[in-house]
Amino acid sequence: MPNVEADADRIRKEVQRRRTRGWAEVIIGAALIVVGLLITKLAHDLVLYLAVSAPIIVGFITLLLGGLRLLRGDRDLAKPTQQPGQMHGSLNLGFGFKSFVAWRYLMARDHRFSRIVLTVLVGAAFIFTIAYTAQSTLITVQNPLHLDHDGMLTLATAILIAKVAGSVLIYFALLIGALRYVFSFFTTVPLVGVWIGTGALVCVLAVMSGFETDLRDKILGSNAHIRVTREEGMMPEWAEVMKRIAKIPHVEAV
Repeated sequence: MPNVEADADRIRKEVQRRRTRGWAEVIIGAALIVVGLLITKLAHDLVLYLAVSAPIIVGFITLLLGGLRLLRGDRDLAKPTQQPGQMHGSLNLGFGFKSFVAWRYLMARDHRFSRIVLTVLVGAAFIFTIAYTAQSTLITVQNPLHLDHDGMLTLATAILIAKVAGSVLIYFALLIGALRYVFSFFTTVPLVGVWIGTGALVCVLAVMSGFETDLRDKILGSNAHIRVTREEGMMPEWAEVMKRIAKIPHVEAV
C-alpha cells in the first residue's frame, strides 16, 4: 500500500507540474500576442513589420505548445483505478433504459478538446491576426512597400481572403471542437458529415435558384416574348401598330 500511495502521489505531482507549465506557456503566449498587436502601429516599413510580427509568431507557437501540454498532461502516466459502474467525465444519466444506452455510447467518456482541432484553431487565429496586422500596417497612406495601384489591390485582396479563411476555420474549429468535447469521435464524424452535406446542398440550391432568376430576368429584359416585324423592309407605321398592340388584353408592355 505505501508504494501504491507513493506512486499515486508522484503521478499527481507530475500532472500538476505539467499543467502548471502548460498554463504558464498559454499566459506567456497570450501576453506576447497582445504586445505584438499593441506595437503594430509602430511599423512603417517591411522590416519593422517583420520585427513586430515576431512576438505574435512566437506567442502563437507558445500558446499552441501550452494548449497541447494541457491536453496531454496525463500522457504516459498510469491511469487511476476505476470503480465498477463509474465513468470518467461522462453524463451517466438517462430517462429510461433506451436514453441511458444512447447517452452511454454517444457521449465521450473523457471530455477533452481534440489536439487536431486545437492546432487548427490556433493556426486559423494566427492567419487572421497576421492578416489584420498586415492590413493595419502595410495598406496605409504611407505605402511602406511602395506598391503601385494594381499591387496594392492584389495585396488587399490576398489579405481579405486570408481574413475570411481564418474566420471560417475558427468557426469550424470551435463548432467541431464543441461537438467532440461532448460526443465521442464516432458520433462527431456523422454529425459533422451530415451538417456539411446539408449545408453544401442548401448553398448550391440557393446559388442555382438565384442564377436562374438572374438569367431569366436578363434574357426577358433583352428579348421580348413576341416580336412584330414586316416580311420585307422597314415599318414606317410602327407607332400605329404599337397602339393597336397595346390595346390587346393582357399586354403589359410594348
